[in-house]
Amino acid sequence: MRRRRWRQVVPTRTHGTVESPAHGQQQPDGRPHDRPAGGHAHRVRPLERESGSFTLIFAVVMVALIAIVGLAYDGRAQLTAQQRADAAAGEAARAAGQEIDGSVITGSPGLHRTRAVAAARAYLKAAGVRGTVSVSGTRIVVRTDASEPAAILPLIGITTLEATGTATVEIATGL
Repeated sequence: MRRRRWRQVVPTRTHGTVESPAHGQQQPDGRPHDRPAGGHAHRVRPLERESGSFTLIFAVVMVALIAIVGLAYDGRAQLTAQQRADAAAGEAARAAGQEIDGSVITGSPGLHRTRAVAAARAYLKAAGVRGTVSVSGTRIVVRTDASEPAAILPLIGITTLEATGTATVEIATGL
């Protein structure tokens, strides 16, 4: 169904009197007048009944659009935190794994535990990442926690994005 649009005709003034075209007469541009003789328009424009519906639809669409952009932007920040946590765990475990002595060549573990834990903790501190280091036999396990600030998700109460990383190093013996 085609929507009809109505236009109200405003009376014209000529020499102090109000003239209103008679119903059925044409305007100068050839269109018929929408008012009956007497000068009062009695038709209501159909668009006035739907005022506000566009505003509601626009508001809902904008909220959805902001949510999608927020999830994409803050999702990138979550991935950044995850990559940072994994990288820091791997590098701290590598630093701890380098704290060995020459006895590895002869077949003993040769891991200096105290120096290994200290080296991993020093790396985590320098990287600005929280984490734990544990040594069990010839295995070194580093677990890290990293966070990134959220940019758009604070609108719904999520202010930081947390991520964890884990890396394990096994000291090989008897090379």
